[in-house]
Amino acid sequence: MSFFSGGSTGAVGSDHGWVLLPDGCTTQDGPAIIEGYAPEGSDPVKVARILTEIANNAAERADCAAEQPLTAPDTLTVAPQPRQVEDSTVCDLSGLKFPGRKGDPGVTETVQDRAAPVWSCEVTGRATYAVTQEPHILAAIRSSPGYEEQPQVAGHRVSGFDTRHVVADCAGTPTYFFMQLGQDYTSAIGEPGTPRAQDLFDNFVDVTGRRVSCS
Repeated sequence: MSFFSGGSTGAVGSDHGWVLLPDGCTTQDGPAIIEGYAPEGSDPVKVARILTEIANNAAERADCAAEQPLTAPDTLTVAPQPRQVEDSTVCDLSGLKFPGRKGDPGVTETVQDRAAPVWSCEVTGRATYAVTQEPHILAAIRSSPGYEEQPQVAGHRVSGFDTRHVVADCAGTPTYFFMQLGQDYTSAIGEPGTPRAQDLFDNFVDVTGRRVSCS
């Protein structure tokens, strides 16, 4: 997906997108978003514009609009395309462990550049990772039901709504780390060369954390 932040916060993919409603729309059930689907190949900027307009209307009707209405982005970064996983640098990160049997052939990955509001990587069928310091996303995560202190990850004190959706303090900046495992990883559990899930998450937070001053 192409992530965006600033006047509004959200993302648009090949056939759908979402926009986060203002912080005032958060309830005891957590943050609110507008999500919509569009025909494959729709103009992502137009989709973002439509979803932002709907989000503003929804916030007005719910009496939770911010002082300034949300504004859609004028441009979006191009969504990344899948490519072959390289043995030495999974997700463009030196030292990141492969989430599955070592040496599995033909595995692809899709990497969202870390210069964007959200850095993310999907290793097809095996794991999805994300890191962000985007303030509105962090505020939404912290207001989610069940958000509380979690066991330490890679030596960091963390909080979250489960053990793999966590927030750490990185040089004074709240930083969200996320990992979700896929079916292909689950099928390889217990086989030689397949890392344990907790080892994968610790390794991920350690490797990506160094890039955002989580030493």
